[in-house]
Amino acid sequence: MVADPNNNEFYNGFVYTMDFIYVILIMSIVFFSLHLTNGNKKYKPYLYAVSTLFGIFSIVVFAVLAVDVIRGLADN
Repeated sequence: MVADPNNNEFYNGFVYTMDFIYVILIMSIVFFSLHLTNGNKKYKPYLYAVSTLFGIFSIVVFAVLAVDVIRGLADN
């Protein structure tokens, strides 16, 4: 008996968590860009930290997409 990959609770929870983190990162950039100017000393370290998180996040998303492509090719 083969488990259905579309009904995997861990995988679905992981995807929803990644979506949530992505939305939080985008909204935090919008929030801080509205409340701080680029000349503010608090803004630059925050922006560097968020861009680093976006880089890590993009690597994780790439891995998830690669797994999806491999699963899709394996199912056919």
